[in-house]
Amino acid sequence: LAFTMAPKLFGNATFEMVLEDDGVTIASGVNVSIAERVTIVVLQVNHAPKYGLAPMNGPIWEDAAPFVQDGFATNITRGTDQEDALGLQQLTFVLTLTKSSPLDVGLALFGGVLPVVHPNGTLAFAPEQFLFGNATFEMVLLDDGGTER
Repeated sequence: LAFTMAPKLFGNATFEMVLEDDGVTIASGVNVSIAERVTIVVLQVNHAPKYGLAPMNGPIWEDAAPFVQDGFATNITRGTDQEDALGLQQLTFVLTLTKSSPLDVGLALFGGVLPVVHPNGTLAFAPEQFLFGNATFEMVLLDDGGTER
C-alpha cells in the first residue's frame, strides 16, 4: 500500500481492501481475500499563524485621545486553511518595546501600559498626556495549538 498525503491537511481516511491473485477460480477456487477495513490517521501539525501590517494612521499628537485603528494587522490566519476553517486555535498578538526616544520615555508614552493588537487586528492605545516621542515594538502572533507536533 502506498499513498501520498495532501500537503497541510490532516484527518482520517477509512476504506476496505482486498488482496487478489491471478489464480483461477474454476472448481470453486477463490482468488480474492476477505475484505479488511483499514484506517489511515494523519495527525494535525500546528502551523505558525501569519499576518500582515497596514500602515499606521498618524501622526499621533501629544495629549491625543485614545487611538484605535481597525485593520492594523491584516490577512490574519491560524496557519493553514484547514486550521482557519476549524477555528479551534485562539490567537494572541504579543508586543515588546524595543526602542524609544527621546530620553528613553518607553512605556511612559502609553501610561505604562503596552499598546494592544486585538485578535481581529485592531490596534489600540492611550497616549499619556504631556509626553511625546517615538516607540518601536516587535510584534508576534501566537496561537494555542501547541508545539508537540
